[in-house]
Amino acid sequence: MNILYYFSWLASCVFMRTRFKYRLKSEVDLGTLKGPLIITPNHRSYFDAYAVLAAFPLKSGVHPIHTMAADWLYKNMFRRFYLNAVHAIPTLKGQGLEKSLEAPEKTLKTGGTVGIFPEGGLNSDGANGGVAEKARVGAVLLSQHAGAPILPVGIKIEKNICNVFIGKPYSIAGLDTESARMLVMEKIKQQYQTL
Repeated sequence: MNILYYFSWLASCVFMRTRFKYRLKSEVDLGTLKGPLIITPNHRSYFDAYAVLAAFPLKSGVHPIHTMAADWLYKNMFRRFYLNAVHAIPTLKGQGLEKSLEAPEKTLKTGGTVGIFPEGGLNSDGANGGVAEKARVGAVLLSQHAGAPILPVGIKIEKNICNVFIGKPYSIAGLDTESARMLVMEKIKQQYQTL
C-alpha cells in the first residue's frame, strides 16, 4: 500500500463522515477480513466507492482494495495517475471478458482484494428495490476462476445520510453461472433492504 492510497483512504473516511451522517453495520469483524476477497456493493451514487473504502479500518487485511473503474475515468491524465496510484483496475470495455478479468484475477490469486460493482455501472434509478435483478458476469467469473469468496455490501445514500451494511463472505462454488449471478444480487439486495 502506498502513501497516495493511504491518503485516499483517509480522505474518504473524513469526507464520508463530514459530508454525510455515516452509519456502518457489519455482520463480520472488518478488521480481521483479508484477501483473497471480492467486495460487491450496489452502485447508486458516485460516492459508493468512497463509502466502501471508508468502511474498512486501515489495519484490515483487505487493503489495498483494487476497485474496478470505468474506462472513461482514465481519459484525464491526472485522474489516470491517481487511479493507478490507488490500485484501481480499468474495466477495458470492448476488449473481451478474458482481457477485462485478467488483472483482477491475478490480484485475487496473489491474495488481494478486488472491488467490483456487479451491476456494471451506476443504477441511479433505483429499480428493483435499489439493486439490479441479476449481476453482470464479471464478479461471478472472478470468484469461480480464483476461488475467492464474495462480500456483499449494501449502500444507501439519501440526502445527508449514508448507510453501509456489510454481510458475511460467501462462496458460489458448485453453482452454475446464471444461478450465481442471481445469488450475487440477492445477497446485495438483502444488505440494501436491511438499511
